[in-house]
Amino acid sequence: MKTCIALLASMLCVATPTLADDDSPSINIDLHSRVSYLNNRIGNEINHANSGYKGEYFLLSVSGQINDKISYAWRQRLNKKIDNNSMFDATDWLYVDYKFAPNWSVAAGKQVVLIGGYEYDRNPIDVNVPSEYWNNIAPFQFGASASYTTNDGNHRFSGQISQSPYKMPMHRDMLSYNLFWAGKCGMLSTLWSVNMVETTPYHYISYISLGNRIDINNGWIDGNAIAVFTAIGMCWSGFLSTHTAMLDSLGYRDLTPKAISAHFCGGLVAAICAHWMYFLYAMVA
Repeated sequence: MKTCIALLASMLCVATPTLADDDSPSINIDLHSRVSYLNNRIGNEINHANSGYKGEYFLLSVSGQINDKISYAWRQRLNKKIDNNSMFDATDWLYVDYKFAPNWSVAAGKQVVLIGGYEYDRNPIDVNVPSEYWNNIAPFQFGASASYTTNDGNHRFSGQISQSPYKMPMHRDMLSYNLFWAGKCGMLSTLWSVNMVETTPYHYISYISLGNRIDINNGWIDGNAIAVFTAIGMCWSGFLSTHTAMLDSLGYRDLTPKAISAHFCGGLVAAICAHWMYFLYAMVA
C-alpha cells in the first residue's frame, strides 16, 4: 500500500498579461512544483527504500495566443529524464489550436488523450490519489482533434485520433479513436467519452468513461454532508468489482451477495460514524 501525503505544493507564476485586443499576441508562463512524503508499505511492513520525502513534479507551462484564431500550449516536466530514443517523453503536451470558424476549431501536436473523467482533466500535480487505470497509461500522445463549441460556451464536442496510450516501443503506430463531450448543464458538469483504443497491434478495447461533477453554490450543503458522503464514497469504493473478482478467484462465488450486502451496510455505518464525529468536532471547534 502506498500512502502519499502532500506536504508541500508550491507554484511560481510569471505571466505576461493578455492585451486588450483579441488579435494581440499573448504569453503565459507558469512554473509548478510539488514535494511529498511517501509512506510505502508492503503488507504491514514499511518499505524504507521507497519511503521518505520526494520531489514528484517540477513543471514548466507556456501558453498563449498568436492572434484571435491561433493559440498554443506547451508543458514540460523538468525533472523527468529524457530518453534519446524518445525526446518527447518529458513533454506532456505541445500543440497548436486553430479556430477557423466561430464554433469550430482544430488542434494538432502532442495532446491529452480525450478520456472522460476528472483526474485526466487535472494537472497531475493536483492528483494525489489517482485510479489504477490513470496510473498505468500514458495519457499524453501525438494526435489531431476537431471540436465544436456551442454558442453559449457550455458544451464542447470533440473527436480525436491519437497514438494509443498503450503504444509499445516496437509498435508506435497503434492508434486511439476518441469522442468527447465537456458540458455544463446547470449544477452538473460532464466529461464523457467513448473510446476505441488499440492495445496490441490490430486488437482494440472499447469503453465509455463518464466523469460528472456537481457544483453547489446555494449553501444547502455543509461540512457535515461532505463528511457523510465522503465516508460513504470511500467505504463503497470498488463496491461491485472488488467482491466479484476476489471471491471468484478464491472459488467462493456463492458468497458474493453476502459480501456485497456487508459492504453496503459498512457504508451506512461509515456515514453514521462520520456524522457523529463531525458533530463532536463542531462542538469543540
